[in-house]
Amino acid sequence: MHTHHPSRFGTRLTQAAVALTVVVPGTVLGLSQSASAAPLPATYAANAHSDILSLGATVAGQSLATLAVGHSQGSVASSAAGAGGANASSSNLDATLGGTPVPVDSATASVSTNAGVDDPAARVLVPVPAAPVASIGAITGDVEARWGGANACATPVVSGTRTLSAATTTLAGASVGQLGLPAPLNVTVAQVGASSTTSGTYLVDDGIGGSDVVSSTTTQVGQVNLLNGAAVIDVSNPVVLQARSDGTTGTSGFASTPTIVATIGGNAIPIPVNNQPQSLALPGVLGPLVSLTVTAFTPTFANSGATGSATMDALLSIDLKVLNLPAPIGTTVADVSLDIAPMAANAVAPAGGVDCNGTQQGSLAPPDITSPAQNARVTDSTPLISGTGAPGATVTVREGTRVLCTAVVPSNGRWSCSSTVVLANGSHTVTATQSANGTTSAADSATFTIAADPGDLDGDGLPNDEETDRGTDPNNPDTDGDGLTDGEEVNRYGTDPLKKDTDKDGLTDGQEVKGVTVKQRIYVCGKKKVPSSFTVRTNPLKKDTDKDGISDGKEVKGTKIKQKVRVSKGKTIKIGKVRTNPRRKDSDRDGLTDKVEMTGKANKKYGKAKTDPTRCDTDRGGVSDGAEIKAGSNPSDSRSTPKKPNGGRKKG
Repeated sequence: MHTHHPSRFGTRLTQAAVALTVVVPGTVLGLSQSASAAPLPATYAANAHSDILSLGATVAGQSLATLAVGHSQGSVASSAAGAGGANASSSNLDATLGGTPVPVDSATASVSTNAGVDDPAARVLVPVPAAPVASIGAITGDVEARWGGANACATPVVSGTRTLSAATTTLAGASVGQLGLPAPLNVTVAQVGASSTTSGTYLVDDGIGGSDVVSSTTTQVGQVNLLNGAAVIDVSNPVVLQARSDGTTGTSGFASTPTIVATIGGNAIPIPVNNQPQSLALPGVLGPLVSLTVTAFTPTFANSGATGSATMDALLSIDLKVLNLPAPIGTTVADVSLDIAPMAANAVAPAGGVDCNGTQQGSLAPPDITSPAQNARVTDSTPLISGTGAPGATVTVREGTRVLCTAVVPSNGRWSCSSTVVLANGSHTVTATQSANGTTSAADSATFTIAADPGDLDGDGLPNDEETDRGTDPNNPDTDGDGLTDGEEVNRYGTDPLKKDTDKDGLTDGQEVKGVTVKQRIYVCGKKKVPSSFTVRTNPLKKDTDKDGISDGKEVKGTKIKQKVRVSKGKTIKIGKVRTNPRRKDSDRDGLTDKVEMTGKANKKYGKAKTDPTRCDTDRGGVSDGAEIKAGSNPSDSRSTPKKPNGGRKKG
């Protein structure tokens, strides 16, 4: 084990504490505290993981199967029986390359059972072979794990934060190949600047005698340069996704919403973080030759009880296609799918948090907000907010990080104050804390709706007269019942407030915007974890969001393929109903689009035998379906291999 360097650890822990404290004061995660903290040993757990980027590309006839580059993961688990430990790992990648294993290299740290610290020196990981399609720069891994044993929390404590595990992975940069074509296509397709990601787990003092369990992923995204600067994309840094649990309520979210800007021809184009694809047009001669779509995602939340959990397939997804001259009938010379910063975090704590004896017991309880009542409708845009608290304490009411008003609790324990900020029509969640003798309590919260404008009776953002003109119901905020308010449909998403399904793809507008859960295991090339379901958001104005020839509704609801597949040991299985990802042309990333797999179009050599678009390797033979097609073998028959395509049998 590497000898501990105090200066190196101190720097990392300070950075972690800063990242964590971004969230705490502003109640972005809106926690409410329960009673006394749980004494050790206690049951709690947290896990965080992230990748710097995920890349799949075909350039000038050469293909690169999807690679997840620059992985970091931190975890901790503790039980009331006294068992537990912390683990951290930093990896160059976690993938397979067209059915061929690639050299996965990981720096790891682990401490369990007995108290201790594992803090090895940072090191350069094994290079990622991606030539000739791409070039992946040097990747460095730096990890640490700390465990205080069954009856103590890990030390040291910096700004109220104890690091249990942390893994930082740094990428020097990456680029996707040179096209090598005449102007204007003599360009490098894509470049990503130096980037890093840190995943960790922490105990954070809650100020009333306990510690919350927190997991966090922090990603620094380098500049993305497309086609030699024809389009440049910048992300505000750092991007922090966090999950937190106090043992009563689990929450998760961004520390702050990232700002993403694309610059094209000197013009700055904001990319909204709203899960909706943005088509960007390039100027000049590149315009008709390039299809560029950029999508910025919000997290998918799975908070439940005391568990806080959030995942993102990517912060930013870039789909780039380049045609050779003459266009528009030219051949595709580059097709690149680039996902930036896939992230996930989850945390769960015992009731009251973990007792690390970091602060004194008996501190202030949170105040109560009694008015406005939960889910009330309020007509005053500067509402009176009132409740109960500890006499003499100062109550501060906030919405997010913005202070609305303050009040000193009188001797009768009943406080009130009016918002000094004018609140817009719509839903608002406010929090209240109280402070006394240098101690600040946890927060209570209340959610209510402002409907201050008599000209908008239902508070949906559309004036009554406009609702009359459009034919919507001025007394119903969601006339068509699709899950979006009339105002959201007209002013934000451009959908029809009189039609549940504007693009007629089989999904309601609300499902497309807010996300729909698809119960389907998708065995993606290069991914070891296969969740039983996934949540996806689609474009409510496009019947086929990923342009794969299958409507969004059909992808979500499923298609029966009815194809027999010969797997190992003479066994035959039948592909039944499968549900694909409407945001990806190639759900399993095997090099074949979903529609091509469902129709068998690419497998003409073997009678158009269909393959499973949810399995990278339909016949379980160890080679991806796309690689088999390129090699001339049948991906629906394990007897047919790239080395022996006919498998001793005739084609067709």
